[in-house]
Amino acid sequence: MKIPYYQVDAFVTEKPFSGNPAGVCMLDEWLPDDILQSIAFENNLSETAFIIENPDHFKLRWFTPILEMDLCGHATLAPAFLIMNVLGSVCLNGYSDTTYNISRTFLLNSQIVEYLLLSLLLL
Repeated sequence: MKIPYYQVDAFVTEKPFSGNPAGVCMLDEWLPDDILQSIAFENNLSETAFIIENPDHFKLRWFTPILEMDLCGHATLAPAFLIMNVLGSVCLNGYSDTTYNISRTFLLNSQIVEYLLLSLLLL
């Protein structure tokens, strides 16, 4: 099985090697939790984000090397940046919208205008 993997630094300054790194794995479907946990352990970063693309939104989960997290800031920004700037997403009139259904508790909408705007909604 091949899983596309990226390492993205969030909160980067102009200083090289700054920011907070997060792993991002693109999945076609959820793997068993123990496999996701093993991948995060192998990556050995503070968080690894796993995302699945659906027709109108992305599903997102975060794992540290030892447990699944309910929410993580930099590991949310990392896949949003990746989707909007590297992998591409639907762009209309200079705006790009991506919706994440994250954990069982939150819905996150992200927009890129001149910067990335994230809105977290409690379900």
